[in-house]
Amino acid sequence: MVNKAALFGKYVGVMTFVVVVVTVVLYAVATWLHCDFPLGPAIGCGMLLLLYSIVALALYFYIRSHTPKQVTSYLLAMKVARLVLCLAFIVVYAVSGGESTLVVSLSMVVYYLATLVISSYFYVRFEYLLKESV
Repeated sequence: MVNKAALFGKYVGVMTFVVVVVTVVLYAVATWLHCDFPLGPAIGCGMLLLLYSIVALALYFYIRSHTPKQVTSYLLAMKVARLVLCLAFIVVYAVSGGESTLVVSLSMVVYYLATLVISSYFYVRFEYLLKESV
């Protein structure tokens, strides 16, 4: 049997680490390129996707235990919702006249790709462990 609590904790830890590393790398690149890097909105992007990933994982475990046939549809809907959330954040930030819109938009894209890759790897790995334990 797969320990869901341990996997959940590991997932949250890895996602938090990825968000912190991406923030540091983006700040370093922006500093190197002499761009203004608004740290507040960038951290907001990362935290938004981190919270979304945690809630999505909790829902995944719930759906997996109650309606396992809907897992594939849920995973697809989760990826679409993540994309819509990122696009909505970019549009709202741009319309509100935030500073360095291009830099924040690019950082949101990097956060999106990083969390997408990590979460996809996690779900594939989790399904593999479930298949192996049966």
